[in-house]
Amino acid sequence: MNSITDVIICDDHYISAVGIESLLKKILNEKIRTRLSSSGEEGLALFHEQEPDLMLLDLGLPKKSGLDVLKEVIPLSKKCKFVVLTGADDPALFQQVLKQNIHGLLRKSNSEQNIREVINFFEEGKAGVYIDPSVAGLLKVESGFPLTPREYEVLELMSRGHTSQEIADLLSCSLSTIKTYRMRIMNKSGARNSSEMIAWFFKKEVNR
Repeated sequence: MNSITDVIICDDHYISAVGIESLLKKILNEKIRTRLSSSGEEGLALFHEQEPDLMLLDLGLPKKSGLDVLKEVIPLSKKCKFVVLTGADDPALFQQVLKQNIHGLLRKSNSEQNIREVINFFEEGKAGVYIDPSVAGLLKVESGFPLTPREYEVLELMSRGHTSQEIADLLSCSLSTIKTYRMRIMNKSGARNSSEMIAWFFKKEVNR
């Protein structure tokens, strides 16, 4: 996609919105225009005023929900990428949101690393939807995938080439905790080493 220069952030929590704004400016390392709104109606007004390159929406917006906003603006969009930010952990809600043809779905508890990755995902022109690993893990559990959400998140990060220490840092936990998750994943997958665990992961992804 073209470079991101105009962003709308819809979040009724001011501190959260300002934090996202600051992080985006840091990641993009350029001067971008950011427009903040604290309700669904304000977000719609900003969109109709001028379509942005990127729109980040909290689902729990007052007056008009983030889902309602998406249903209205996506059919009108010519270029905008839509990313949903949510604190929810309901797989049924995630499925409902994904049906709106969004471009990214992130948990509000996500790390700076995941924000960086979704921006890179767009700027590299990758197809599909960027899904936060923790969201993907919850969806997998709902569909009968044998791993817990956290185990899936660890394995997904392993598949991206992260070391155990890097995963511990990203998930804000100890190295010994990650080693425990790795052992559980190994037992469930029948793998004998990291390479076999990652191969098992990719096989499951292809066949889902």
